Amino acid sequence: MNNPSFRRSWLRAACFALALSPLVGAAQTAPAPKDALVRSIKVKKEGTAVSEQFVLGFVALREGQPYSKDAVANTVRSLYATGRFNQASVEPTIDPTTGAVDIVVTVVARPILKAIEYIGGDGLVGKAGWFGGAEIEDMKIGEPLDMAQLRRSEIKLQNELRKKRPFARVTSQPRAADDGSGQIVAVIIDEGIELKVDNFRFEGATAFERYDLWSAADLKTSEYRWYKWSWLVGGGRLDPEQYRADCKKLREYYRSKGYLDVEVEDADPEKVCEVKDVKDAAGWVDVVFKIKEGRKYTIGAIAFDGNRLGSTDPLYATAALQKVVAEPSLRRGAHPAEFDKIATGEAFAVPAIEAASEKLREYYGQMGYINSSVQVFRKPNLTTGAIDVKFQIEEGQRHTVRAVEIQGNTKTRSTVIARELALGPGEVFDLARTRVSEARLRNTQFFEEVRVTAVPTSIPGQSDLRVTVKEGPTGQVSFGAGYSTVEGLVGFVEYAESNFDFSNSEGWYRGDGQKFRVRLSVGSLTNSFEHSFEEPALWERDLAVGYSIERRYAGYASANYSVLSEGISVYARRRIFSNIEGRIGYNLRRMSVDNVTVDAPADVVTEGNAGARVISSISASLTYDTRDEYNFPTKGSRISLTEELAGNGLGGDIKYLKSELRTGRWFLVSPTAEQTIGVIGRVGLLTGSGGYLPFYERFYLGGAYDMRGFGYNDVGAYNTYDTANGNQPMGGMTYGFFSAEYTIKAADNLRFAAFYDYGIVNRSETDFSVSEANSDYGLGLRILLGGAVMRLDFGFPLQTTKAPGGADINDGGMKFNFSFGTVF
Repeated sequence: MNNPSFRRSWLRAACFALALSPLVGAAQTAPAPKDALVRSIKVKKEGTAVSEQFVLGFVALREGQPYSKDAVANTVRSLYATGRFNQASVEPTIDPTTGAVDIVVTVVARPILKAIEYIGGDGLVGKAGWFGGAEIEDMKIGEPLDMAQLRRSEIKLQNELRKKRPFARVTSQPRAADDGSGQIVAVIIDEGIELKVDNFRFEGATAFERYDLWSAADLKTSEYRWYKWSWLVGGGRLDPEQYRADCKKLREYYRSKGYLDVEVEDADPEKVCEVKDVKDAAGWVDVVFKIKEGRKYTIGAIAFDGNRLGSTDPLYATAALQKVVAEPSLRRGAHPAEFDKIATGEAFAVPAIEAASEKLREYYGQMGYINSSVQVFRKPNLTTGAIDVKFQIEEGQRHTVRAVEIQGNTKTRSTVIARELALGPGEVFDLARTRVSEARLRNTQFFEEVRVTAVPTSIPGQSDLRVTVKEGPTGQVSFGAGYSTVEGLVGFVEYAESNFDFSNSEGWYRGDGQKFRVRLSVGSLTNSFEHSFEEPALWERDLAVGYSIERRYAGYASANYSVLSEGISVYARRRIFSNIEGRIGYNLRRMSVDNVTVDAPADVVTEGNAGARVISSISASLTYDTRDEYNFPTKGSRISLTEELAGNGLGGDIKYLKSELRTGRWFLVSPTAEQTIGVIGRVGLLTGSGGYLPFYERFYLGGAYDMRGFGYNDVGAYNTYDTANGNQPMGGMTYGFFSAEYTIKAADNLRFAAFYDYGIVNRSETDFSVSEANSDYGLGLRILLGGAVMRLDFGFPLQTTKAPGGADINDGGMKFNFSFGTVF
């Protein structure tokens, strides 16, 4: 190695190599000339899952055509997009002599998934069918094996299994098939122990009681599941994902109470919860929540800045704004009750501060300052734990409505939409009234979507009111059959259009907001024809007028007779105040009693012999309604007072004055499962009849719609019955009714109910004696079907009517009632 001649030979060789290296590099990596052509394309592949022709089908280069870097990039992207390759590259080589480009496409193909086999998890995985278990998803036999997708499928399967086995684990091991035709994936299931929730604990919680945390935070992991009998219904299993969600809810609950620094450990429940009583791979678990509460923060001083209008107008003074944030919102339900007001010394809750800021914007908005803004600045005092709050207000300019712009109404007339608006041109742009306008338009049920917004204009202080709607279906053709314990089996066909327009033949008689209805029903005990029409805004005023025509045959009251009623009525109604509606009407009816048997009561025989009677009457009513929902109300009230005068100068064969008061009040006992108590009361009396009134005009109680523990119309004092022919009820001139019902939500369209009913029916006028009152109790279901409530009730009589000898007149035992509709 120390030979001088050898060293000189090595040095010359190195210098020669360095001199040639630029040429070699140029041949491999130098960019191709602009007009270089592709001389050859070769495919170098690993794996047998794809053919050379398949790869060439995604190559954007062609032999004899110009070389392009964009074509190279497109080729690589296309190959990866097939999902069949783990690696793909394109290597161009330039011939320094000719400038031609040789292309080598190198791919590493993904193996084909040949089969999936499961190891462990018997009864939990791998079996399809009605009673089978879960399976690994998104992996198809015969398709390339994607390892990333396989891992995602493992996690998905593991999450599904943990609903039954909270600590189950899923892993997989691919292996080559014996014949080399692909890969077999072995999915390994470690079932863990089958655990069910026994109890729950809140470690470190001192500020709140255990039950308060469980109920107020609305925890799901343990809700209704911590009893030992939970295995009977298959519930009570710990869901790890739900456990973490419950940890988040606990944090939110603590922070809503002023504990802003709270920490709730949401680690893997396997490491936190306590497993016990394990036997034969099954056991119980105590759900444990580890909490570090931290200190409680309170609201310090509340200040307002930027309310310049307050210097001249007391509506915007600091005292007025203090009242806005310290009192609940006038818009009911706008904010949760616990966050709807703030005051110094109360717990500092971010949702309450945000609600106060929103109420200030709404307050300014209803005065026309629609572009006002409110920022909140907080200044904590770490010594006392009080956080001072300052609301920085940017009042902006007061706006009025310049014009109303209506969009999207392809069917409904613009005048129909405009009459529902609480705002008009020239008025102060009140955001509260825009919400009222939206609510009114939605309540028409003409539209699927409604938006009422302010649109800026080029004129300072003026904005347009834009109403955007999306038309919805308003007509309905329905037919079917039903059954009730009162009317028996009934089949019907009905056409109803809530957006009718009798003058618009080209638009299929739709678009003017009129109400049109025709219904024909035929049943085993009743037949009827009904037609009604209403114009909701006569002469574009807030005055609705309408009429109805009816023919009804009823044989369900008794097997000894039937009653035929034919009549027409016209009416007008108007909203007097925001929640009070007035109505007046005229009714003309013809009443006939037919099919009288020898066992019919004497009053029925009298009417049967008298022939048809005509009743001509006028009526007036006032209704006050604040219910939050029609089918399942949880709060609010409804009061209705009706007076009806028949005869007395109006013609007809019968005269009387009927007075009836109906009231209802609903209370939300607990938001959990919407537990509600509804209280209903009714009272009515008939006077001025001259001592006699046909039986079909009297008051009755009993059946599905009031006294549910008794038969139809089978409630009353002893002297309201015809005892000569089997104790048949004949009604009375005075009645009173009271009902209390507790309901609890089981599903969106299902409620369980428990009820108590109490009622009187007395024969004489203005006789409110309760000495012969009837009462009952029972249980029921409320099911919302097709917009109507189906009521299933089991009623049991408590107080019954007694004959002078002590025998029961109307105790028929338990009654089952099946009906549709909302009772009031």
